Amino acid sequence: MNQFIGTGNLGAEPLAKDIIIAGEPRRVCELRVFFDQYAPDGNGGVKQVGGFWQNVEIWRDALIDHCMAHLRKGARVVVVAQMRGDQWEHKGTGEPRYGTHLVADEIGITLGRIESVRFRPKREVDTAQPEDRAS
Repeated sequence: MNQFIGTGNLGAEPLAKDIIIAGEPRRVCELRVFFDQYAPDGNGGVKQVGGFWQNVEIWRDALIDHCMAHLRKGARVVVVAQMRGDQWEHKGTGEPRYGTHLVADEIGITLGRIESVRFRPKREVDTAQPEDRAS
């Protein structure tokens, strides 16, 4: 397994799309995230010393719904994902090109920019034993 965990900022609004894969409709959410790198600045603080942009795909419907409802451009997120390699041909030269993208397992919002959090009520859990349900 090739796991990636990184923290960064959304560079654009999340984009949900309906696409067809192998004749079947699928839903995907695309994020563009800048994963930044910081180092001590010598004065007791930190400074940004680098970073990189990465495309992130989300394929789980429930996670797509949460991302579309709660994320926006500039949001600070933690991404847990699988890194995937890409290969394509340059349109003009036909030369091979290579890159990567992330397929997210989880997306979290960091707390530094959150003003408030409101939790949904707990779901009711059926505590009856299997033999009790049959009657």
